[in-house]
Amino acid sequence: MILVTGATGNIGRELVTQLAQTGKPFSVMVRNAAKAQAMLGSIPNLKIVEGDVSKTQTLAAALEGVERAFLLTPSDFRQVDQQGNFINAAKAAGVKHIVKLSVVGAAPDAPTQLMRWHAQSERELEQSGIAWTHLRPHVFYQYWLQLVYPINMTGGFYASLAANVALPAIDIRDIATVAVRCLTEPGHEGKVYRLTGPEALTNVQVAEKIGKVMGKNVTYSYMPPEHTKAGMMQMGMQPWFVDFVVGMDEAYSTGRYSDVTYDFYRITGRQPISADQFFSDFGGFIKNPPQFDMSAFAGGAPQVNPEELKAKVIRLYDELNHNNFDVLYEIMDPHFTAHGETMGLDPSDKDHLAAVARGIQWAKWVFPDLYVSVDDLVAEGDKVAARLTWRGTVTQEVYGVPPNGQTIEWTGMAINRFENGKIVERWFNSDEMGMMRGMGLLPPMGGGAPAPAADAQPAAAPQTDLPASSPVGPQVSNSELEGNKAIVRYFYEHVFTEGHVEKLKDIMDESFEDHGEALFGSAHGRAMLEGGIAHMSKMFPVKAVEVMDMIAEGDLVGVRGVMTLVHSADWLGRAPTGKELKWNGLSIFRIKDGKIVARWFNSDSLYILEQLGYWPVNK
Repeated sequence: MILVTGATGNIGRELVTQLAQTGKPFSVMVRNAAKAQAMLGSIPNLKIVEGDVSKTQTLAAALEGVERAFLLTPSDFRQVDQQGNFINAAKAAGVKHIVKLSVVGAAPDAPTQLMRWHAQSERELEQSGIAWTHLRPHVFYQYWLQLVYPINMTGGFYASLAANVALPAIDIRDIATVAVRCLTEPGHEGKVYRLTGPEALTNVQVAEKIGKVMGKNVTYSYMPPEHTKAGMMQMGMQPWFVDFVVGMDEAYSTGRYSDVTYDFYRITGRQPISADQFFSDFGGFIKNPPQFDMSAFAGGAPQVNPEELKAKVIRLYDELNHNNFDVLYEIMDPHFTAHGETMGLDPSDKDHLAAVARGIQWAKWVFPDLYVSVDDLVAEGDKVAARLTWRGTVTQEVYGVPPNGQTIEWTGMAINRFENGKIVERWFNSDEMGMMRGMGLLPPMGGGAPAPAADAQPAAAPQTDLPASSPVGPQVSNSELEGNKAIVRYFYEHVFTEGHVEKLKDIMDESFEDHGEALFGSAHGRAMLEGGIAHMSKMFPVKAVEVMDMIAEGDLVGVRGVMTLVHSADWLGRAPTGKELKWNGLSIFRIKDGKIVARWFNSDSLYILEQLGYWPVNK
């Protein structure tokens, strides 16, 4: 059985139409079966199943019996997570081959976020063990149809693509043709197909062709990126979409993406549809377009107020400080999904919200005076990253260790994703090892936090009322936010993955402070971090670092990442095993004048011990 995602979009509908002509049975996965039935119900050999890439619990049923799948999700700031959800579910369901719709220029070091997002999903698919094919099409001809609306109002159109740069656009009908071949024929596994039309055209040339169809003069004007963004925002388009469109134009303007390729001909044996043929086929639409629907541009990401989302996160912890557990059901979705550490969560648990409630109740039993402070909040889109500190006095015996009566403190971080005003997903890491040492469950280890001195100050007094919002430093432009993200991305790609610790000086201020967890000691400066990374890379060479989330606001950047390490040297008396270890972590970076001045970090360090057999907990 073949499964098609994105079947109600332009490419998906064309793919479904062509796939039906093969006579092979197939299914389409949609969020609303009734709407899809009205749109696609007349197509033969088609079965409609419901599933949502944002809701992992819906995917298993949709993928039942599927051998091959076409993966297409709308351009969205959540697309890496969404495609990752699908890939993981497909692997669990035994899917043998996924054909992924990607984008021209997809690469980890690409100049635009959209290209990097697709590269990240491509990599995840390649590492899943499922056979894969990547389709990287260029700009679609069908985009030109949208230009008739501004042309009818002003006599032309504008963009931030340099007027002298030509792009080899392609018809979505040809993209669908290649997808059908990849889904129904052998021999496409492990291939990357770069799909373009037969010629490259500048926007000036496109304007001339549209004008010929309309029977009037049509002009193209180059507009600086900031002006284009301002105009699109005034039309009500979402900020993420504006950044995506203008960012791609800026990348195209370099001329690096202007080459015509011949992959379509090699696969099909014919030339791709020409621009002149496209304008002939769609001349009627261009001359008499239907009423324009702006929701096509504004869709994908609901209007959200980051300050409202941050206020909900603060209210959640504030009410829990006051033992109001009902707030969990007020702010968190009933189908909430927990990722990372969650006390009381068993791998077989389906009700993650109930598991979170159990874990909090257990913690309140061990630490009756437990309270949390919210130290930083960073919001972007539908996600809020929180930096947290817990404090409490150990009063109960845990795992056979009697209570020591100490008031201990440990740190944690969470990234919460909201949907319809409620938290639907959370990624969480805390300093578990620091907490367990404070409780006496783990002995001190080399590199760990020192034992508190006899004259150490007691923990700070509990916060009875958390602040309404958390400062994130000066407000900055979208380009500055992207610059801050690029600095953090450089940190992971060149320092960690490539091992160039000497490059820390290029991106870190002399006064840099690293606030880690008990495994590393805290706080420390750049020199200690440099030495620590170099030392760790000898024992655990870094195979890859995948940045799964990056959230920027003000001068802060929140990050969720997964590091793949290889156990290659003796560690704590354990001989090298050659095992690949997964290390999940959350960080918040503060950037000032183009340099990292501080980092706060929490990871699933206890899981590292578990993977090597040091800790018996089955997480």
